[in-house]
Amino acid sequence: MKTCLNTVALLLIAGLLAGCSSIPVSQDYLPAADFSGLQSYRWSADIVQMEKETKGNNPLMNSRIHAAIDRHLAARSYQLKTDSQTDFLVSYQVDIRQRLTTEGASSSVSLGFGSIRSFSTIGLGTGSNVRDEDEVTLIIDIIRAEDNSLLWRGSSKRYVRSQKNPAELTRLINAHVDAILGQFPPLKKNTAR
Repeated sequence: MKTCLNTVALLLIAGLLAGCSSIPVSQDYLPAADFSGLQSYRWSADIVQMEKETKGNNPLMNSRIHAAIDRHLAARSYQLKTDSQTDFLVSYQVDIRQRLTTEGASSSVSLGFGSIRSFSTIGLGTGSNVRDEDEVTLIIDIIRAEDNSLLWRGSSKRYVRSQKNPAELTRLINAHVDAILGQFPPLKKNTAR
């Protein structure tokens, strides 16, 4: 019984890890940029202002994203500062687009026969499952502090069918932020042969 429980626990952990590792992410950056000197950051003034506004904004979602980015960068030894003496700025965007999706068109044919008054019927049915889902794109920008030029951009995309509970939403945001920032700083490819 104990072996069975251990096996189930290992399968659940493997499933969670596989779910997190399958997050599609992309990045773009200035190939000539030197990322090795980046040690401290502050939040972009645009983000600070946006997070204060509530109209057309979701402060709860923003606080989760903000905390996830701070947590990830702190774990990588980047220092958060509030003064202007920082190496880079951090900014993010969330783009949500609603879309309709269909899943599995279906059709059916049915036949019926009677014997007392001699009747028959044919029924045809068609249909598909139409769902409304949100396409959510999270974009994180790393900006050079001295001239506000974009150094690096990472993004992920996910389709969300229903509102998750707060704990699940926080877990998803953390997973996406970790997947995106897992690419930062970019690995320099050796182009000389």
